[in-house]
Amino acid sequence: MNGGELLWSRRVSGRDYLEACRVIGQAPPLVREALIDRYSEIAGPTRKFYLKDGRMLDSWNDASKDLRRTAYSLKQARVRTAFDDDSIEKAATRAAHVCLSSQLEGATKFAEAQGVKLPRGPRVTGKSLKRRLVSSDWWRGRLRRLLTRHAEELFRELGFVRRQASPYISGDALERIRTASYKGKRWLKKMLAVCQDTGEAIPLADIAQHSLSNPTLRRGELMVRARGFQEIAESMGHRCVMVTATAPSAFHPWLYNGERNPRYNGSTPRQAQAWLSRRWARARARLKKRKTLVYGIRCAEPHHDGTPHWHMILYAPKSELWRVRVILRKVWLADDDLEPGAIKHRIKFRTEDPEKGSGAGYIAKYIAKNIDGAGDVGDQISHESGKPVSEDCERVTAWARLHGIRQFQQIGGPCVGLWRELRRVREPCDCPPLEALRLATDETETSEPSWSQLIHELGGIANSVQASRALLDHAEPRCVDRQGRKVLRLTRWGELPAPMVIGLRIIWRDRIRRLPTRVHVWFLLCSPSTLGPVAVTVGAGDPSGWTNPNETSQGPPPVQG
Repeated sequence: MNGGELLWSRRVSGRDYLEACRVIGQAPPLVREALIDRYSEIAGPTRKFYLKDGRMLDSWNDASKDLRRTAYSLKQARVRTAFDDDSIEKAATRAAHVCLSSQLEGATKFAEAQGVKLPRGPRVTGKSLKRRLVSSDWWRGRLRRLLTRHAEELFRELGFVRRQASPYISGDALERIRTASYKGKRWLKKMLAVCQDTGEAIPLADIAQHSLSNPTLRRGELMVRARGFQEIAESMGHRCVMVTATAPSAFHPWLYNGERNPRYNGSTPRQAQAWLSRRWARARARLKKRKTLVYGIRCAEPHHDGTPHWHMILYAPKSELWRVRVILRKVWLADDDLEPGAIKHRIKFRTEDPEKGSGAGYIAKYIAKNIDGAGDVGDQISHESGKPVSEDCERVTAWARLHGIRQFQQIGGPCVGLWRELRRVREPCDCPPLEALRLATDETETSEPSWSQLIHELGGIANSVQASRALLDHAEPRCVDRQGRKVLRLTRWGELPAPMVIGLRIIWRDRIRRLPTRVHVWFLLCSPSTLGPVAVTVGAGDPSGWTNPNETSQGPPPVQG
C-alpha cells in the first residue's frame, strides 16, 4: 500500500487527509517514507478509541496531530534548505547582502541570530570579520554545516536515525555527503598542482590518492602507530587494558529495541562527544597528578541512534593498571550513577590476554570497522545496525563528517606531525640525531617505518611528547610581491597568517641544525583535458612551500593568493 492509499484508508476527515498529503508532499524525498511509517505506527492497523482527561480520543487523530507537529519542526529546522545546494546558495547570498548593507555591529548580531558562530582570536580584526560576513562563500559553508546538523538532530529525535529506520545517519544526510564526495572527486580531477619553482605539475586526484584521504593509507598509518605502542609496551613490561566507555542513557533518544527513551534529555551527538571528552580530561588530569604513565589510542564510533561511544587501548605499568581502572570508573560514574545499568554498562574493562590477542589487535578491529571494513572485519555483522560491517563503513564515516567528530585520537606518545614531516624526506641528513629520526620513518626494501623506533630515538615514551614538539620548525608563510620583496602572505580575509611547519630544528654541538621538509611552493591550476600525468622532481628551493606529493602522506598543497 502506497502513502496515498494508507492515508486515505486511515483519514479522520477530508481536511486531515488533505493536510497530511500536503505535509508529506512538502517533506524531503528521503523523509517521506519515514513519515508514512511513523504515521502508520501511531495510527495502528485499526482505529482505537480511548478516554484521556475526560475526552474521547482515537489513534488516527493522534497520528494526524503528530504528523502536523513533525511538519512544523521540519519547517523550523529548514530541512528542505539544508539538503539542497541551490537553496543554501540563495540563503548565503541573501545573508551576505544583508551584512553588506549593515555596519559591523549589525552584521554580527544578524549572524548570531542565525546561529552562526563567529571566529575569535588575536588575529581576527574588525575588518577581517566584516570581509567574512559580506562573503557568500563564507556564509555558504557556515549555513551548510549549521542547517545540516540541525536537520539531522531533528531527524534523530523523530526516530529517522535508529536501527529500525536508518542507523547512524539519516538517508537525506547520507545522500548529501555522497553528493559532496562526488563533487569533490570531480573537482580533484579537474585540478593540477603546479610547482612555482620548476613548473612541473601533477594531477590533484593523484595527490589525494597518495594522501590520508585514501582510506587504505589512513588505516595503515593508524595501525603502524598501534603496533608501535604495542612494541614499546612489550619492551618496557607494560600491560594493556581495553576500555569501552559510553555516555549516560539520557544522551540516547532511542532504545535498542526501537522504543523511545523516556530519559532522553534532548542532547545532540556533539554534546555527547563533549561529555565523553570532559570525562577523559578529568581522568587524564588525575592520572597525571599521580604521575601515572598512560598511552594508547582512542576510537569513537556511533551507536545505532547516532550517539557516540569510545573504544580505547591504554598501556601503563603493570603495577598501575588498577589505578587506571579505579580513576576511569570513578570519573565516568560521577554523573547519573543511579540510572539502571550504569554500573554494569557505562564503562567496561578487559585486560589484555596474550593467548587471545594483543591490544593492537583489539583496536585494529575498530580502526578497520570505522574506515573501510578491510579484512575479515568487513564480513562480520554489526551489532548496532544488523548489517555487514563493510556496508556500515560509509555510514559511519558520513556520521563523523556530518557532526564534526574526531574518530581516532592518539593518547600520549610523539605528535604525529613529526612523523609526517620526517616521511617527506628521502635524502640522507648530515646531522646524526635528525638522520636517526629520519631512518626510523623511512621505508626501504629491507626496513619498514617504525613508530616504536621513533619513540626510542626521542628518548622514550615518557619524554616523546615534549621532544617531538620541540623539533618542529615554524615560520610565517611568505610570498614575493610585485617589487620582488618577500613579504608576509596574508590570509584571504586579510589577517596575519599562523606560523606553519617548514621542517625540523635541533641544537646539536652548540649549533642550530635545520632539516627542511617543504622545499617547494605549489599552486593550483585548472587542468586542460589533454594534459596527462606529469612527474614531479623535488630539489632545493623555497622552504616555505609544499614538498613532493608522491613521496608524502600529506594532503594537497595550499592555494596561493
